[in-house]
Amino acid sequence: MNNNNPNILTRLFLQLLGPIVRIAIKNKISQKEFDEIVRQAYVNESYRNFCLPKQKMTISRVAVLTGLSRKEVVRLSDNSSSSAVPKTLLNRAARVTMGWITDPRFCDEDNQPKLLALKDKNEGFPALVELYSGDVTAVAMLDELILSGMASKTDDGYVRLNNSSYIPNTDELEKLEILYGCATDLLKTGVHNIEATKKEDALFQRQFNRHSVPESLIKEFKVYSQQKSLDLLLNYSHWLRSKIKAHVEQPNEQTKRIGIGIYFAEDEDDDKL
Repeated sequence: MNNNNPNILTRLFLQLLGPIVRIAIKNKISQKEFDEIVRQAYVNESYRNFCLPKQKMTISRVAVLTGLSRKEVVRLSDNSSSSAVPKTLLNRAARVTMGWITDPRFCDEDNQPKLLALKDKNEGFPALVELYSGDVTAVAMLDELILSGMASKTDDGYVRLNNSSYIPNTDELEKLEILYGCATDLLKTGVHNIEATKKEDALFQRQFNRHSVPESLIKEFKVYSQQKSLDLLLNYSHWLRSKIKAHVEQPNEQTKRIGIGIYFAEDEDDDKL
């Protein structure tokens, strides 16, 4: 990294941390508590990414990398396992919704989500919930989907999916979990591309921006872009599902999680500030 301007990283980190600190203040996390979280992150990342080749990471090296005392490193190392965030935080209702619109067992011949019978444990709504929500009951899941406007019950005992994009209605923790997943993936992709030494090793990372957009057009574009973006994500899902179905598993072949993220951005026009 070019360090000709020593303040550039400070400005970048202030911009990145701004939204996070806003969430922290809103949830009554003090500066002292946040500082403890940052210290923990320094220790965790040192162990994960800065071990010398063919050498075991030592407490002394972590202390050198982070500027923390050896005593602090030991204390925070003991806390690292208990403070780790679960790898799978994707909201259960979002998983159920995605399964409903991508799993052929719950879609019709046009790949549209079926009406699902409330009491059919083999092919109905209870079967969908059992497959995609873990230990959440079908009743609890139905209540959440109805509350968020995602689904509705019919008079003849079926459940209809009203919207293909699940957004939690009032639960801020669920919204934070979704933010965690999206923001973490984006930052990891960005850091990977910064560190990639070959162009072919970089991951896809693009952004569309347009300045001086009249406010009267923004609402129309939101509706248009949301539908087009959802169609694109569903296309990815259907394509990958068909490929996985036809794939012949190789001996000792590893698997990984992959994904594509799309988000809408709206802010003050920098050109006019």
